[in-house]
Amino acid sequence: ASVTREELFRSRHSLSVSGTSKSKMLCSTSTDSQATSVNGSNSEEFFINGKSYIGDKWRAKMGGEALINFFVDMDKWCAKEKQVQETLNFRTHLYTHSMGSWVLQNMAEKLRKKHFNNMAFKFGVVAMVQANATPELFKKQSKPFKNSGTKIGQLGKMVVVTYTARDETLKLFSEQKVSMKLFGNQDLGRVGPGDVSHLNNMRVYDASIILPGLESSKYHDFGDDSRFVALMKNEFRMVRESTGLR
Repeated sequence: ASVTREELFRSRHSLSVSGTSKSKMLCSTSTDSQATSVNGSNSEEFFINGKSYIGDKWRAKMGGEALINFFVDMDKWCAKEKQVQETLNFRTHLYTHSMGSWVLQNMAEKLRKKHFNNMAFKFGVVAMVQANATPELFKKQSKPFKNSGTKIGQLGKMVVVTYTARDETLKLFSEQKVSMKLFGNQDLGRVGPGDVSHLNNMRVYDASIILPGLESSKYHDFGDDSRFVALMKNEFRMVRESTGLR
């Protein structure tokens, strides 16, 4: 049976909203607001407590499986229903912030070539904002489908990555020996992805340049800054125009 536009957004595939851009988005974490208050002798307890950063990292790792299931369901749904495809394809954006990008990285590590065969669904913009993920994620490799960053690029029309050396929260995370031992370097959002010239659908922004004048403590969580919202809306607009969407 055909599905109305209103029914689409009442369905189990409805997406949660993060930030203020009013676009359909996924993946965020509340751990970061806690982390900014960690200091001195309490920091080690914060990072090894199962209810805090390390615990969240393990749970987020498992969340990659759930994101694959969502993507596969969307692809099957769009392949089956043309009206659904016209409504959701390139119009649905994936926004990940901080540890949400770790969820996306773990999703990409589990994706296989079969997931990309005859894709009926693609995100419009895949955003990784101040990612708590590995800086080597988008490194060029000889076998693209073994490279998680290349697979992330296949998921959407455009990939947007922000970073800044002024991100104090990611700096705090990178200094924790327990975290480094378990997960390795996780400050993509602080040092940037490096050379991405081999990826033709990726834009990288230095947050300290596009958002000058922020307090240092704000350079990890600036999703509600009007300048950043305007930038993301422009990315959505460019995707619409490049795909012929109204």
